Amino acid sequence: MISGVLTLFNWTLKMDSKSIYPHIVRALFAFAMLFSISISFADVFGTSSMGLHFFEAVCSLNVLIITVSGISYFVTAVTEEKDAGTYALLRLAGMNSLSITLGKSTSRLVSSLMLLVIQLPFTFLAITLGGILWNQIIAAYLAMAAWMILIANLALFCSVRCATSGRAAGLAGAIVGMFLFCPVIIQNGLATMPAGMLSKSAVTAIEHIPETLAEISVFDRLAEILGSNSVFGIPAINPSGITVSAANSAATSLLGNQFWWSCLIALALFTISTCTLDLWSSHTETSGLSENRSVRRLSVSRCWSWPIAWKEFLFFTGGRTFAIVKFVAGGLTYAGFRLYQEMEGGYAGLWLSDDYGWLTFLTFVAVLTLEVLLYSSGCLFAEVRQLTQSTLVTLPISSVRILLEKLAGCAIALVPVLFWIGFTFLTSPD
Repeated sequence: MISGVLTLFNWTLKMDSKSIYPHIVRALFAFAMLFSISISFADVFGTSSMGLHFFEAVCSLNVLIITVSGISYFVTAVTEEKDAGTYALLRLAGMNSLSITLGKSTSRLVSSLMLLVIQLPFTFLAITLGGILWNQIIAAYLAMAAWMILIANLALFCSVRCATSGRAAGLAGAIVGMFLFCPVIIQNGLATMPAGMLSKSAVTAIEHIPETLAEISVFDRLAEILGSNSVFGIPAINPSGITVSAANSAATSLLGNQFWWSCLIALALFTISTCTLDLWSSHTETSGLSENRSVRRLSVSRCWSWPIAWKEFLFFTGGRTFAIVKFVAGGLTYAGFRLYQEMEGGYAGLWLSDDYGWLTFLTFVAVLTLEVLLYSSGCLFAEVRQLTQSTLVTLPISSVRILLEKLAGCAIALVPVLFWIGFTFLTSPD
């Protein structure tokens, strides 16, 4: 097993060194340093803590790049093998679950952590600029390293759980988004909720959720290290909204609760991913459509007279099942805005009024824009990735009709969100 782990580990490092994406990430980190230095020198006049402002900019850009690039980079650790159909070959080569998860994810994590280590000598320039001490810099980088470890293992879990890279990235992004914005939603919801709507014990339990999330939030940890007056103490930057008292940031310990909790959760996610790898990956290699009971129960109808449109709607956009899910999700979104309007003391009727209708309309328009971007960018790329474009052009159908049918199949999938856009527009009096 040790030999297998080292072999796959070395192979992954070599492939990452040849791939262009890791170099793009490194370039983004270098740009972050240059951009931070430029901002600091632009604000050199009229400030007494130039080093602190410089380091705040470095931390802000690092957290942003880790969160965004980390999900898209780590999330393909296992799904790239599923997409290419080579997962069974790894098992035939004698790789067990532990060797696969270590070899496919740990090498990427080590390569990414090295990016933070490389920055350390340059960020010590902030000490000479004033406003920050060396232990604050080290503590901040340890917090960002813990955040990267957590994001990497969360992405690994999503990569093991999902069958494709797109679904894994969507799941990881949804989890991170819930983690970042759940405290704000809970606090604003409790503040506008009428008294007596929930029991006292339920309110107390809900109030502890933002405090629990703050224990593993990198934003709260950086606010604690750099001081509550730093950029990470601003509610717009720190979504949890937890006020952190850091009167003496220099006395902050290098390893806080955020570091240990992040590493512990990351270890748990890695263990779960390793133990469930065979469970969630075996069906992608061995099970066909006829062997899947859920597919047999929800068998598709006969092909339409427009076969390409039928294929796009059914296999690319999710078909009737996913369309029903989107329709129900749109109704729940509308009901959520309606409930929030009533809790704010607004119009108590069935329809939305004032700014609530406009916000709901913009929400559905944003979802429509996202769906259009995903469908337009993926409908042809899916043919290239699956190597089916050569088969497609051999059909007795013109290229123009193929593109039109692809457009029609994707347009049918947009019906649920278009319905809710029209419904919101027609029922909102303002």
